[in-house]
Amino acid sequence: MNDLTSVYSRSAAAAYRSDMKGRQRGDSFGPHDGTWIEIASLLEHATHVDDTDAAVLIRDAVELAESIVAESELSMFSDRVPALRRQRGIVESIQLLTQELETAGAKSLAALMLESLAAAHKTISVVELGRVTAQRARIAWKSGGIERARALYRHVQNLGHQSGEVELDIRAKLGFASIANAERDLQEARRLSTAVARLADRHGYKALSRTAHNILMVAAATHGKFNEALLHAGKLHELAGTNSVALSEILVNIGQLLYSAGHPEPSRAAFGAVLAKTQPAAVGLPALGGFALACSALGDDSAVAWTFAELQRQAPRANAPLQTASAFCECATALLTVGDVTKATIAKETAFHLATKYGFQALAERASAIEVTAAPEKPVPCVLSPRASVVARRIESLQPRRFPFRVSLIAAA
Repeated sequence: MNDLTSVYSRSAAAAYRSDMKGRQRGDSFGPHDGTWIEIASLLEHATHVDDTDAAVLIRDAVELAESIVAESELSMFSDRVPALRRQRGIVESIQLLTQELETAGAKSLAALMLESLAAAHKTISVVELGRVTAQRARIAWKSGGIERARALYRHVQNLGHQSGEVELDIRAKLGFASIANAERDLQEARRLSTAVARLADRHGYKALSRTAHNILMVAAATHGKFNEALLHAGKLHELAGTNSVALSEILVNIGQLLYSAGHPEPSRAAFGAVLAKTQPAAVGLPALGGFALACSALGDDSAVAWTFAELQRQAPRANAPLQTASAFCECATALLTVGDVTKATIAKETAFHLATKYGFQALAERASAIEVTAAPEKPVPCVLSPRASVVARRIESLQPRRFPFRVSLIAAA
C-alpha cells in the first residue's frame, strides 16, 4: 500500500487505545464503543483478503453500522451527499458513523475505518472512494497533517479528472479552500471557494455550494470583514431552502457571526429559531451557548439564567462532551457579562472539568483563561452596509414569538 491507502493503525484495538489517551479510565465515548471496534476490525480485515471476501466483510460492517445509526440521521446524511443517480451509496452508513466518531474524539478509529475502505476500494464506486478520501483528508488537516491532507485532496481531484465525476473535483477544491482558510490565506480561500460555489451551483450541488459559502463567510469574519461575511450568510440562508437540518446548522453559524459583529438582536433571533425546534445535541448545544451570549449583550440577565439552567438540564443526557463543554464556556462568559459571578464560576469549572476529562486540551485552556473577577468586553458593533442590513433584518424576523420553557435536544448516538 502507498501512503494514500496505508492503514492508520495495525488494529482497531490499537486505534481505540490511542483515542482513549488522556481520558479517564473506564470512560467510554458512548454506548456503542464495542460495536465501533468491531466495525473497524471488519474493515481492517477487508484490506487483507481478495475482493470477493472484502465485499462480504464490508457488507457486514455496513449492516453493523446501520444497526447503531438512526435511519433519520442516515437519510439526512444522504441529502448532504449529492448523488445524481438518487441512490444511497453502499458505505454511507460508515461515512456517517465516522463523522460521529470524529465529533466524539475517536479520530484514530475513524481514520482506520476510512483508510481501510480506501485500501479495499475495488468493492466501492469511484465517487464513494473520493468521498471517503475527502473525509480522511479533513481528519488529517484538522489533526495538523496539512501536507498529508493536500496529498489526499490531490488524489480526490485526480479521481475526478479520470472518472469525469465533477463532484470529486468540487470536493477537492473545497478541501484546498479549507486548508487555505486554516492557514489564514484569505485570498486563496476566497478564490477557491468562489470558484467552487459557481461550479456547484452550475451542476446542482446545493450542499457543496453551502460548504463553499460557509468557508467564504468564516474567512471573511475571521479577518473582521463582517459585511462581506453577512452577504455570504444571506446566500447560505437561501441555499438551505426547506432542509431543516441544514437551516439549523446555518442559523447557528449566522448567529455566531452576528454576535461577533456586535449585533446581538438578530443573533438572538437566529439562535432562538434553532432552539424553538427539537435539535440534535451537536446543533442545539452550540445554539444554547450562543443564545446566552446574545442575551447577555442585550443585558437580559433572566434569559441568561434560563439558558444556563437549560444547559445544566440537557448536559447529562446529551452525550456530546465537546459541544457541552464549549456551551458551558460561553455561558460562563455570558453570566459574567450580566454580573452573576457565582453561576459563572460553576459554568467555568464545569467546562474545564469536561474538557480535561475528555482530552480537549484547547478547550480546557479556553475555560481556564476565563477570568471571573472581570466583566468580559462586549463585541464592538460593526456598521452594516445596506445589503448586509437586509440580511440582518431577515434573520431578526425569524425570532420566535416566545422562547420555549424547555429546550428539546436529541442525544448523540
